[in-house]
Amino acid sequence: MTSSFVSADYLLNDSSVSKIHKRIRFCTFVERQKKTILIAYPRLRAQFSHNLYATQGRRVVRNYANLSKREFDELLKQNQLKICLVGMSNCGKTLRSLQLAQQFGFERFCVDDKIEQEISNILQQQGYSCGIEGVAKWMGYPFEERFYQNQAIYLNYENQLTYQATQVAGQTNRSFVLDTTGSVIYLERETQDIINETFLVVHLEASEDMLQEMVRLYFEAPKPVIWGDRFQPFPNEDGLTALKRCYPQLLRYRLKKYQQFAHCSVPASVSMNSAFEIDKFVEKIRERLPRDR
Repeated sequence: MTSSFVSADYLLNDSSVSKIHKRIRFCTFVERQKKTILIAYPRLRAQFSHNLYATQGRRVVRNYANLSKREFDELLKQNQLKICLVGMSNCGKTLRSLQLAQQFGFERFCVDDKIEQEISNILQQQGYSCGIEGVAKWMGYPFEERFYQNQAIYLNYENQLTYQATQVAGQTNRSFVLDTTGSVIYLERETQDIINETFLVVHLEASEDMLQEMVRLYFEAPKPVIWGDRFQPFPNEDGLTALKRCYPQLLRYRLKKYQQFAHCSVPASVSMNSAFEIDKFVEKIRERLPRDR
């Protein structure tokens, strides 16, 4: 498989970047239909036609943040609803996105699966197995030398693939569900902005009991985890001790960031419960929306 990794050589350092960022945030509704916008990421340079609102005979959504129950019903009926599921690992994102695809006809994009496909060559070349366990071993722990380089590579792929999902969702003529990774909150601000414009962002919110269980599971069967700058060992503190102290703090930090990022939340106890049928799960999302205007 050919890698799509974009190196840091594409870093934009000219004076146009700040102007472009302002254009992204403040362009008018009409301009969004016509203008070609250049997005600059620290490791990604991509030119694209931003066409979020240019639809032909389709339901137009200008602001998912204020989507009403009536608008939600219309979009669902017309097969035009765009949903992004965010939250901790093992909170039901994959279960519910698969059900939305299989039973409601949503087009589905799973970022975790795409990342594993993209870095499979890297894993094999460095002697790691494929799959989530191989990715976790390749990533390592934040007290290991290889971690921060591999974290940057992983996030670079995630940023590109998540951005790709927003473009596919904007062009498809059917409902769409984006199954994000737990590290969606670490993506570039431009990518997060486009997610918020393109999708109804639903947080599958973990309870305190679930957070404690996640801590236990992490040390029994580690998964790849993006730490950002949240791993901060004390002087003379060994790596494993610092990890056990910092990981619960990381989860609570993430919980807060998901809450800020999402348009609405559904308890993870609901999303994880396979006995809770998908139509009832969809109704739970609807219940969290504002009253009809």
